[in-house]
Formats: sequence, structure tokens, C-alpha cells
Amino acid sequence: PFEVLCERKIKLNNADFSDFSSARFLINDYSISYSPSASTLDPDLLNNNKKIDGLYLGFGNPAFTPGKDTDISGDINSKEAINLMKLQGCNLEDLPDTEIQVKNIEMLFNNPGKTKVYVKENATEGRAKEESPNYKYLLFATHGLLDEENPMESSLAFSYSSRPDEDGLLKAKDVLNIPLNADLVVLSA
Repeated sequence: PFEVLCERKIKLNNADFSDFSSARFLINDYSISYSPSASTLDPDLLNNNKKIDGLYLGFGNPAFTPGKDTDISGDINSKEAINLMKLQGCNLEDLPDTEIQVKNIEMLFNNPGKTKVYVKENATEGRAKEESPNYKYLLFATHGLLDEENPMESSLAFSYSSRPDEDGLLKAKDVLNIPLNADLVVLSA
């Protein structure tokens, strides 16, 4: 338990660790409470009656830039996202091993019809938002972009899409609006 942790390192005179009389514990300065899960704070998070049809959904090796034949000259969102990533020094490299990873994990489930994998240009932000609530196990094998100043703007990078409501970045604030029912979500790159 955190409350019994010492505030500072203590120099002990004996080897049996029995002299903590001069120790200052976290409980002396901080109020500490525990919650076994978020559902104890918000019972609506418990979705026990929700039937989940899908078993495994994986996204890997997204196509981070539009194809050579794709014209994005009028596509403000996509140009903005690509330029923003370049300004932040994010030259997103392809992740070919993640494609192998998501497909190999799908084979482990050995349950045709209950699993889905999206790779390359099919690994889109829209699919992640739409389909994630229907699966028990989720794997996002892509680049993560951290925004330390605005953590809710931190995101996972998905394939370029010409949809006007997508910029290819699934932001932390967007995830809050997805009714996830997953037992396990894995982020990998």
C-alpha cells in the first residue's frame, strides 16, 4: 500500500529494519484512497448486459501517407494532419512487422468470423471508432504520438483517409467517446 511508503530514503542503523521512528510516511502528507476499478466510481461503466459478438480486432501497418495516385489538394483535414506530423518531427515509418503481428495473433484465436484484422490503407481511424465496441480483445499496432502539453491530444496514427471527419489520428479525447466493451486493449508498435 502506498500509505506505508517512506517519503525519503532512510539510513538504518540496524539490519532488521525495525527503526522507522524517524521516518515520514506518505500518509502523513497525502490523502490516499483506493478504487478497485473505474466501474466502482461510475456504475454505468459496467456493461454486463452488452453482448459482444466479436472476439479479436487488430490494426497494423497503417498507410501513413496517401497513395501516389491520391489527390489531397482539396482535403484540408488530411493535409493538416500530415503537415502537423511533419512539424512535430514525426516522420512516421511503415511498420511491416506489425502486419505480421496482428495476423499471427488472429490465427491464435482460430475462430473464423469472430476476428478481424485491418492493415495498410484499411487500418483507418473510422474503422477503429466504429468497430472497437464490438470486440473483446483489441490490438492497435501502430505509432503513438504523445502531446505532453495537451495529453488529450495524444493519439494513435492510422491510415490516411479521404473522409472529411477523419484526420488519421485517434486522439485520447476521441477514445472517451467510444463505448469500449473490451476485456483487453493492447498498444504495440
